[in-house]
Order: sequence, then C-alpha cells, then structure tokens
Amino acid sequence: MQRSEQVKVVGAVLLLVVAGALMVFFTGGNEKPSSSDLKSMVQSLSDEELINMRQSLAAQVADANRTRGNSEKSKFLIGYEKQLAEYDSILSDRGIDPLKLKMPTLAEFPIRKDEEP
Repeated sequence: MQRSEQVKVVGAVLLLVVAGALMVFFTGGNEKPSSSDLKSMVQSLSDEELINMRQSLAAQVADANRTRGNSEKSKFLIGYEKQLAEYDSILSDRGIDPLKLKMPTLAEFPIRKDEEP
C-alpha cells in the first residue's frame, strides 16, 4: 500500500470511530430511568410479585435496623425505608394491608430465584 492510501484508510477509520462515538453519546448512553418510570414499573407488577419484593425489602430493612445498633442510619437504609413505604402505599391502594403480612426474617426469605428458604 502506498503512503497516500494508508493516510486515506487511517482517516476513514478515525472518521468512523468519531461518528460512532457521537452516535452513542447523543442517542443512547446517557438516558436513565426516572423515578416515575420506576414507580409505574412497580405498579404494573402483580400483587404476588409486589408482595414478594416488599417482603424481601422489609426483611433486609429489619435486619439492617437490628444489626446497626445505636449508629446513625445510612443513606441507603433511609432510601430502602422510603421504598418500603412506597410499596406499602401501593399495596394499600390495592386493598392489601401490608401490616397484616407475615414478616419473614432475612434467613427465611429466599434470595435467589427458585431458592428455598
């Protein structure tokens, strides 16, 4: 290959890389789901799925509160408690009293799909 052909090939490859990077930057790489998207996703779950998610989160929150002692709550724990309250609100809107649900311990609740306690 002659020098001028090499320059053309390298230039074309660089142009393709820049074009691809710009396409990713402007079209796909930066969209995040909003809180309303996540809330509508949770609301579209069946009662059983929502109860399972709520029970799993409730067991984790109870375990975290039990083991943290007198230390301050982390921002993650505060966020999980807010999410738990939102699950409870959705369940209440569906006519299910979340306080009447049996509260499993973290050890009783299966963590992986199709795992038995």
